[in-house]
Amino acid sequence: MPELPEVETTVAGIKPYLIDTMIERLVIRQPQLRWPVTQGIEDTAIGLKIENVSRRAKYILISLTTGSFLIHLGMSGSLRLITNADLLKKHDHTIKFDIIVSNPPYVHKKEKNLISNVVLKNEPSEAIFVNSDDDLLFYKTIINFSKSHLKQKGIIYFECHKETINQVKNLLIINKFTDIEIKKDSFGINRMIKANSYGDA
Repeated sequence: MPELPEVETTVAGIKPYLIDTMIERLVIRQPQLRWPVTQGIEDTAIGLKIENVSRRAKYILISLTTGSFLIHLGMSGSLRLITNADLLKKHDHTIKFDIIVSNPPYVHKKEKNLISNVVLKNEPSEAIFVNSDDDLLFYKTIINFSKSHLKQKGIIYFECHKETINQVKNLLIINKFTDIEIKKDSFGINRMIKANSYGDA
């Protein structure tokens, strides 16, 4: 599950781009979520102003002139900020992002008995467990992706396993990321890592 630092970081990342903007269009690609999306929201949300972006527990709260959006990142969810120009280039692999936030699968199968039954019941195993002998497989893939998709001076955020977070840090150093910071979760465990990109490695 996403930890508070990850949610807080996501809020801080998207807030400057959303405050005082107006919703011009809303597209629901998958209405059957854990809580079904309200019918007709695509129409009622148009024209509403985003007044604030905040965190409530592990949820992201986007406050509108009327009502709010409540967002949970799930086990491997992410939010992306793209421009209209980026939308037009959606098949162009040169699209670059200001921020990449990822909570990839990082739990080894041998630790399954340590995972809460609530998590096992509500989350697909693919979002929790690394189905590989390489515990860093997803981190390596995302870091490689960021080389061509993260803007210069862009920021990458990862949630990590406490036993491999320093290995992820070393991967970032090897790939020439800088200003690397490790943050603790609400239990005081090293869980989140942030790094800046200053260009292609």
